[in-house]
Amino acid sequence: MKPDVSICCVTYNHAGYIEKALRSFLKQHTNFQYEILIHDDCSTDGTEQIILHYQNMYPNIIKVYTEKENQFSQGSRKMFFRYLFPYAKGKYIALCEGDDYWIDSEKLQKQYDFMEKNLDYSVITNKSICIDKKGKMLKKYSGPNVKTDCDLGFYDEVNCLPPTASTFFDKRKIDGQIPDWFFEKCDESGDYVMHMLLLTKGKCRYLSNTMSAYRVMVPGSSNERFKKYSKVQLRQYYQDRIDVLKEVDSMTESKFYADISKAILKLDGYKNQTYGRWDDRIKEVKKGLINCNIVSRHLKIKYIICSMTPRLYHMLGIIKRITLWS
Repeated sequence: MKPDVSICCVTYNHAGYIEKALRSFLKQHTNFQYEILIHDDCSTDGTEQIILHYQNMYPNIIKVYTEKENQFSQGSRKMFFRYLFPYAKGKYIALCEGDDYWIDSEKLQKQYDFMEKNLDYSVITNKSICIDKKGKMLKKYSGPNVKTDCDLGFYDEVNCLPPTASTFFDKRKIDGQIPDWFFEKCDESGDYVMHMLLLTKGKCRYLSNTMSAYRVMVPGSSNERFKKYSKVQLRQYYQDRIDVLKEVDSMTESKFYADISKAILKLDGYKNQTYGRWDDRIKEVKKGLINCNIVSRHLKIKYIICSMTPRLYHMLGIIKRITLWS
């Protein structure tokens, strides 16, 4: 019987973590069938042997795809979509990287039920805990700073993109409709491009239930590489994200222009922080303000603070989170 959900997991040198991820998939209590698709990018630490062992134990559920050469080192990015999306048989896809895992055995069922009842949504995510490479919890959540279930827009997701392990989306909304720029833009953040595309096809729901664990600073991970970026690399990183939003605005004929404008302003503020000289920042801020005439005065002030005094901006953000979660 054809599965309703495809769990897609990409791995590379995750031997110390992959079993926890696989067990969290297999522990899911559902009233529907699901499959588990795993892509291993030529691991050298025994990851491949572990996932093949699980495939032998659950041949009707787990399907493994391996590489003879590491594709990431040859410039390949957005692994989920290049190597697993074409094989997924489910109408929904649940994502989880090999070093992350799920902590709620009802995660898939809760997300599936919501999507089945709300056809105008294209993606659903959830609150996550954030852990280090040893499994120590760093903070109670990883995602938007909200206490209740809510919808997320472009600005919300730019402000705080939900972790991969929380993402569950309707494959039918984008199957055969992925534009060329999806693979050409923003190589270092496939999740970001994916969420921006999905928001053009339907709404995004955020569940306040804590149902997944997001692991940071694992060697070779995107968040570890981000920490090592130079200011020039950071500037390009934010510009790439802005370019994606401009592609979305063009593709949708400015249907989401107001929300996208706010999101671009947010990213531009972060980009301005990479300029060391104050006069360079001032020039960039003036350019940004000229291009954001529909944005509220409140957001413009936040943009100026973010661009010119990032420490103050960060402190204000901490105060806001403390107030929200107290």
